[in-house]
Amino acid sequence: MDVEPALASRESIWLVLIGCTVAVLTFMVIQAIPTPLFHLGRELELKATVQTYLQTGLLLVKPAGSGSWYTAIPGATGLIPAAWDDDPGIYVAASITTRLLGSGDPHRGLQVFMALLAALPWIWIPLTMGRAFRSFRAGVASLGALAVSVGLSLPQLVPFGTDYTAYVEPKAVPVYAEYGAASAWLVLLVTLLFLLWTTARRRPMLALALLSVAAGVGAGLAHGMRSLSGLVVIAAVGVLIFTIPRGLAWRGAAVAVAVLLAAGTVSAYTYALNAGRARVTHMSMSSLPTSHNTWHPLYLGLAYTGPGLETNPLGIIWDDTYAWAQARQADPGVVIGSTEYDTIIRHLYFHVVRTHPAVVAWMYVLKARDTLLQELRPLMAALAVLALVYLAGRRRPRERWIGSVLVAATLPGVAYGFAPPTLVMPLRYYFLELTASLNVVLLVGVSWLAIQDPRAVFSRIARGLTPGQIPGVAEERATRVAASADRTKV
Repeated sequence: MDVEPALASRESIWLVLIGCTVAVLTFMVIQAIPTPLFHLGRELELKATVQTYLQTGLLLVKPAGSGSWYTAIPGATGLIPAAWDDDPGIYVAASITTRLLGSGDPHRGLQVFMALLAALPWIWIPLTMGRAFRSFRAGVASLGALAVSVGLSLPQLVPFGTDYTAYVEPKAVPVYAEYGAASAWLVLLVTLLFLLWTTARRRPMLALALLSVAAGVGAGLAHGMRSLSGLVVIAAVGVLIFTIPRGLAWRGAAVAVAVLLAAGTVSAYTYALNAGRARVTHMSMSSLPTSHNTWHPLYLGLAYTGPGLETNPLGIIWDDTYAWAQARQADPGVVIGSTEYDTIIRHLYFHVVRTHPAVVAWMYVLKARDTLLQELRPLMAALAVLALVYLAGRRRPRERWIGSVLVAATLPGVAYGFAPPTLVMPLRYYFLELTASLNVVLLVGVSWLAIQDPRAVFSRIARGLTPGQIPGVAEERATRVAASADRTKV
């Protein structure tokens, strides 16, 4: 399949210049946005972790008795592990950027880090869309996705592909950098994979190698910023790789390499961070707590209340300390965040499910509806753009193929993005994969629409869909015409 761009060199240069301009403007705008504070516990943990790093050069440790009570270890003295495995990447990023800036303010470091992640993709997004669709106009039109995304977020000013600084209720804590940076990282990675994919015609083996390495390492780092978010990247690269015209064995090997690299990256940085923490805290790596584990958020997700369920019939409270208290009733000596803690919470979760199956099932239905309603505007925008592409007709098979592949690469992220807010809680903090994926779908759709004939769009809307565009319409119209002809003859 022909996927090599046919842009003139001058057009490519102009698209890069346009992208760089947008990137600089994005960086400056985010620098002007006040950095949201974290939730209280994480805010304390952030300050203690960064301050300790600035003083000692040690990552992810803090003095006992400082930071969040969530990660306190009773009876401990000296330095203890900080952040545990509760998305430690943002604490590492805050520590390093704060030291590089010499500001001493972790939020200043996070502001720069967030601005970089949100701005960098725009350096190559116009070029990527232009190369993919072989159209300078498609590259320029990609900026329309930015305009639509920002417009949908007004009166709040939210960076493209993220919920950073957004809030649903005025008194709620805005989405802060821990979640904003993770979604911006996903947009950066997926659009970078699109760019690498456009090189596959002339250099398919090089494209396979670059896609595997970029996706593997990037997905591993994404996992450190937000647990399991790297799955979105692996799914996207899997779709892209299997459309490259090389043997099935080569494509399968490339996907396998990406998966192994992702797992290896996670293992490598986890081992490095834990080894450093174990050395300075004098705790064995196996005894280091692992924060919320798997079942803690799922159990607390049963505390949902919302439209259709104003009070929680299960009596569960959306508070970490509630889950801790329930676990300590089963085992007073359990260490919060330990494997034993996770096992107790898992038993509690399934006890509730077995005892109240209908209530739990209805609760998940309501959370799914709540999630859908919150994302209705960006979802409808993406669907509307794709519908306009459909109404305009299919200009050439190659364009239909390119657009379909890019959208298909993003759909697993959309599907997965519904899981966290539905399974845990439909709060904006849990929408990061869904928001990032829907914005990339919008980006592809706007660029794809730009290469269509606008007269075709308005013509189809004005006179309705042509008979061949909906199954059964052609047959129905043909039957009516034949019946009318028969009546005329009679």
